[in-house]
Amino acid sequence: TRSRIVRFLNAEAAPLLRGGHSDALGRSLHRATAGLVAVAGICAYDSDAHGLAQRYFHQALRLAKSSGDRGLGGYVIALLVTQSLFLGDYRRSIAF
Repeated sequence: TRSRIVRFLNAEAAPLLRGGHSDALGRSLHRATAGLVAVAGICAYDSDAHGLAQRYFHQALRLAKSSGDRGLGGYVIALLVTQSLFLGDYRRSIAF
């Protein structure tokens, strides 16, 4: 699943994010891409690729912030906290 998501992100989403568009469309594209990147992070987490999962989660958080979707940003932070707790990195989990 993750490989398909990453292929889609590289082939379809990345070119759209680089294109010129209205602010509203840009926010929508960032929001949709953030959701897909978060799912890629969940797939990596489930595969015990925790470094990769964390990178996906941070990218998803940046995209969520640029979209202005605070709820999505909160969800991604919850994913980061959950991962930190799972890994026993309690200091990091309270830093978020």
